[in-house]
Amino acid sequence: MHRFRAIDDLEDVPPTLEAVTRELGFDWYAYVRLGRRNLRGSADLVATNLPGNRISHPQCLGLTWDDPARLMAARSSVGFRWSELDGIVRREEERRHLESARSNGLSEAYAVPAHLPGESSALITFIVRTGRHLPEDSLPMAQLAGTYAYDAVRRLQSGLRSARSIRLTKRQAECVLLVARGKSDWEIARILGISSETVSEYVDAARSRYGVAKRTQLVIRAFADGYFTLEDAD
Repeated sequence: MHRFRAIDDLEDVPPTLEAVTRELGFDWYAYVRLGRRNLRGSADLVATNLPGNRISHPQCLGLTWDDPARLMAARSSVGFRWSELDGIVRREEERRHLESARSNGLSEAYAVPAHLPGESSALITFIVRTGRHLPEDSLPMAQLAGTYAYDAVRRLQSGLRSARSIRLTKRQAECVLLVARGKSDWEIARILGISSETVSEYVDAARSRYGVAKRTQLVIRAFADGYFTLEDAD
């Protein structure tokens, strides 16, 4: 996923996403920018390699407020299959999206919601054509690809410095990893053998280096920069 961190132009996002989509065993992708976790907020299609005739009808891409995929995305921070949406559909308008997708040759997909506090969310969907099954072994990597793509787009659109230019000290990185594991400053202090105040100083210094206000944002940026993996944070 280092390719997403190397992107310096928004025009490079679609070809990178398309290449990753193929490598993971999917046929198509769609990147949709949502509102700030507001179900009825605006949404727009940032990039896709879906044929035009397949995006001219209601689909489960998150573009409209009555899309069940958008409803699920507002409730979750982890990926989900379109087949899981049958269990949450309650209205005819919502079911229409599922039926339209399937009738247009989009049988199944893995959708990755991406959120950051105070910023617009996104839904990155990896799709397979009718007659194919989801590449189950690739779903964890699809989750990562969606997260990396989201970070690349928001970085480029907001003018943030590339995460690859950020350097944390060993101690700062250790503290951020333990924050990712859900540890409090007191717990981190006990683990590292330092004071809670020192832990807070390390975390604040790391936030300052990334230019973010929230610890959640810090964890996501440090993860995208390769300071730890999902397995490390578990």
